[in-house]
Formats: sequence, C-alpha cells, structure tokens
Amino acid sequence: MVVRIKSEIPKVSVSLFGLATWVMSLMNTSVQPPFNYKYPKTRFEGRPITLPYECGDGEWIMINIMEWERYRDAFCAAMEIPEVASDPRFHTSADVGKLENRGPFIKLLEDQFRSKDSDYWDERLTKADIVHSRLAHFREAIVSEQAKANHYVEHITCPSGQDYWLARPCVTLEEGGLPPYELAHTLGQDTREILEELGYSGAENDSLSEGGAAVVK
Repeated sequence: MVVRIKSEIPKVSVSLFGLATWVMSLMNTSVQPPFNYKYPKTRFEGRPITLPYECGDGEWIMINIMEWERYRDAFCAAMEIPEVASDPRFHTSADVGKLENRGPFIKLLEDQFRSKDSDYWDERLTKADIVHSRLAHFREAIVSEQAKANHYVEHITCPSGQDYWLARPCVTLEEGGLPPYELAHTLGQDTREILEELGYSGAENDSLSEGGAAVVK
C-alpha cells in the first residue's frame, strides 16, 4: 500500500468578524432563548468573585474564583473579612450568584479593596493562593519583558531622534522567521531612486523638484 501525504502547507483564513464572534460566543448564546439575558448589565449584576476592584492607590485587581466553596475561607481571611465566610448570603457559589446577593457583596468587596493599596492585597491574595491579577496599563504592556522577549514590540528611533516602543504584528512564520521592522518612508524619500530607475537624470530630478512636479529628497 502506498500512502501519499500532501506536502503543501494548508491555507489558513482568519476573519476579524469571525474571531470576534467566537470570542463573544458566550454572550452571543446567552441572549438567545431560553436564556434571554439582557445586555448591557450594570456592574452590580456581575458575579462578585470574578470582577475587577479598585484599590486604595487607584490600581485595580481582578479576582477570578471559580471554586468558591474551596477558596471561600482563604479568600475571606486574606481580605480580612472572615465573617463573610459564614454569611448565609455568600456561603455557597449558588448563594453568591443570586441577583439579590450580588450587589451587597460587590459593595462590600469594593469598600474593602479601597481600604488598602494594591501591593498589600496582591501579597495577601498570592499567599492565600487566590487567582487574581493586577490590571495593566497601556504603558506597561508595551514595554513588558514578556512582550520584548517574544518580539511583540520593537524599539525604533525616528528620523527626528525620538525613541519609541511600537507593537509589531504577532504572527510569525516558521520558514520566514522574524520579519524586519522598518518605518514607513517619508514623502519624497524614494523619489530620486525611482525616477532614476525610470531613466531620469539627476539634473532632471532637480528640475522636477524645483518646478513642484515631484517631491525629491
């Protein structure tokens, strides 16, 4: 038996609209019968244990507790609200999910997070093994060590001398490697070279530039 394997690399098509539809699939499904969820929702309709909270220093921490009964006591201790663990409104995951309990719990956690800075809560939640993350700023994402190591950003120097970190396309090809990152050329930067390729002499280029027919640098 002879088995033939195609060596051609398959074509991959990606649509921005298709990707957005997939990413928002949960919401797309939830608005259909029999779920019939209503959007937009207010913050106080969200699930308290999977929301971001502002800390006393203005920074935000996102918590994501998927197993509430397992982590309830540790979380409440870390947040210095041990009495909440025995509150019947918040005792089980189902209790926390009740619409009438969400608002009061969110307000309680908002007040508690704002009572201390983000470093304080980050340390306590980390020690308690609670899944959480600081919400990053745009200024942090563009210069993160992870972004640099993965070549998601590129350090460039403009003709003006100004230095920037710019995001680069995140798609890489195994055969092509990392493509060069180059600034867009300024108006007239390539005019002389192109005109010479078309047979124009240096004097003719100068004449076109002086007459305003072409921008030649």
